[in-house]
Amino acid sequence: MVLRDSIRRRARRLSVTLPGTLRGRSARAVTVLDLSLTGCLLRSEAPLDAGSIHDLELPLAGSALLAKARVTESSRDGDAVAEGGPERFLVGLEFVQLKAHDQAGLRAFLEEEARRCARPR
Repeated sequence: MVLRDSIRRRARRLSVTLPGTLRGRSARAVTVLDLSLTGCLLRSEAPLDAGSIHDLELPLAGSALLAKARVTESSRDGDAVAEGGPERFLVGLEFVQLKAHDQAGLRAFLEEEARRCARPR
């Protein structure tokens, strides 16, 4: 399993909590839980089919990131069940198309967030 994770994780992921919109057959609100240059993990109210392609929109520091992303995995969110809340799902996405200016904006956002998190409090 370690080998599989190291292959899949080509970029460092940063823990975040960002609202987003995922568009496919219909639009749905999602929450991004971690983010990298190559993909993200999000929480959704509905499961998504592995391999399906969606458009992800995220607000990042004054601009919107637009990315085409493929679902790599989807599973029931055990924390939601344990808390007695509504059923939710964790969805892994891999970015398959990211325009140059979106990639530059994402890189700048991740670098700034990493610096902010590293600052002593």
